Amino acid sequence: MVAYQDTEKAQHRSQTYSNASMSDRNVHGPHIHLSGRKSHKQIQEEMEEELERPVSLGEVFIKTHTKPDGMYVDRKTEKIAQTYEKNVQEKFSELENAAREAEHSRAVANQKDKVEHLSLVEKYMRATYLAFLDFMETHSTSATTKPVSNGLRATFPTTTPAAS
Repeated sequence: MVAYQDTEKAQHRSQTYSNASMSDRNVHGPHIHLSGRKSHKQIQEEMEEELERPVSLGEVFIKTHTKPDGMYVDRKTEKIAQTYEKNVQEKFSELENAAREAEHSRAVANQKDKVEHLSLVEKYMRATYLAFLDFMETHSTSATTKPVSNGLRATFPTTTPAAS
């Protein structure tokens, strides 16, 4: 390996990569990170062990490109990190909205089930108990239920069922 590093071809290649790494990159400066020889995967595993939770690639990027004083290593990194954080906030907001909509849908479905159940009970009571018909005539408002027609009372018995 050392013999290869001494060849003109290897040195030319090394210089080419070094120049690319240190290039201006459209006014953003050279590409810099603070992870040293550790791979992003190694840093991710260390962060997951330390934080005791899975970490995203964005979190690893921010860790490897942030100085100990909290400043980013260069302008491009800062812009990338800000974009990442903005996207995370937008996604979090979308998830919160979806959760609220799901809860609202569950509540509406639950209320619909209760209304259907009460409608069924009312239908049974109207068909079975004369006292219920009288109660509905005297206590219901026209805004919530239709008035009971007098013709219905004639089709039902005038006594209420005996209590068990």
